[in-house]
Formats: sequence, structure tokens, C-alpha cells
Amino acid sequence: RGFDVIDNIGILVMVAGDHRAGSLHAQSSLPGRSWQAAPPLIAEAIGQGWKAARRCGMTAGNTWEIKMANGLFDCSGKVALVTGGNRGIGYGFAEALTHAGAAVAIWGSSDKNNAEAVKKLGGTAKAWTVNVADEAQVASAMQDVVKHFGRIDSVFANAGIGGGAKSFAEFPTETYRRVLSVNLAGVFFTLREAAKHMV
Repeated sequence: RGFDVIDNIGILVMVAGDHRAGSLHAQSSLPGRSWQAAPPLIAEAIGQGWKAARRCGMTAGNTWEIKMANGLFDCSGKVALVTGGNRGIGYGFAEALTHAGAAVAIWGSSDKNNAEAVKKLGGTAKAWTVNVADEAQVASAMQDVVKHFGRIDSVFANAGIGGGAKSFAEFPTETYRRVLSVNLAGVFFTLREAAKHMV
């Protein structure tokens, strides 16, 4: 616990997660140090930002400067699709891509969560309600994304569900098939349809 944890890149990424202006000053009780940290694209995927760093023990004291490699992920003029992008890690991807300049398309299964995500992201973000386990829905929504934005450059096939069984031994076959329909078939359907517009 404490500051040795900060040397772990996962924590550095989380520290950078709330970064917006090119560098972040994080307070610590250790002597000042400087790292080249992960860019917002990765940082936002972790999604907890400065609050997570504070939970790891960061306090008032000397300054650490974490310089961001923003130029590595300039997505200006690009269109990115994030499935399951209306909350959690998917929303983190969508937010980071937006900050990097991309036009972001979100697919999610909840109209309410989709609307909230688009409102928070602002800009040109747009959401579609899609069940990625439904092959026909995926094909139709992909066409809509390309028609709306004019192109598609990257896809984050992030949508996934859990089974919720008490144990592996009690995992129902029906639930297993439902999980695979989203987590496996859904990824396949999404990437296959995207590829038709990317190659």
C-alpha cells in the first residue's frame, strides 16, 4: 500500500485518467519524479483517474509530473465505434477517443444509458441501441454508422455480459449460450461488419 504502488503502470494510467491539458501534477510524499505516461486513450479506458490515485495513498507533499504522449493518439478526422460504450470501460474508451479528436459512435443495449453517454460526451457523438448478439441488428447498425459519419476507422468491440451463476458447477447451459452469444458471436459479428467498410 502507498507510494510503491504508483510505480506500477496501471496506477500511472489511472493517475493520468483525469488529465486534459498535456500534463498532470500529482501530489505525493516521495521526492519529485517524472514519467512518460500512457496517453488519454488508454488512461480513460481505466476510467478512475485522480480519485483512484488518491485512494492509493497520494497526499500533499512533493510533486510528480506525468507528461502525456498526446501526439501518439491524435484521432482528429477519424471515426471510432465503441460497443458497450455507454458506461464502464466502454465509456472510458469513448471519452478518451472524443478527447483525442475522434467522432465516436456508441452501441449499447439501453436507450437511457446511451442518451446519458452522448450528453456527457457532447460533440459529434451519437448512439445506437444495438444487441450485438443479433447478426441482423449489427449489420444494419454498422451501415447506419457509416452512413451517418461517412466512414469508420476503428472499432472497440467492448460489449460483454457476465453469467451471474453462483459457481461454475451451477452455471446453466442457457446462460452459457447467452454469454457466448454476446461475448463471442457479438464480437465476431461486429468486427466482420466493420471490416467490410475498412478494407
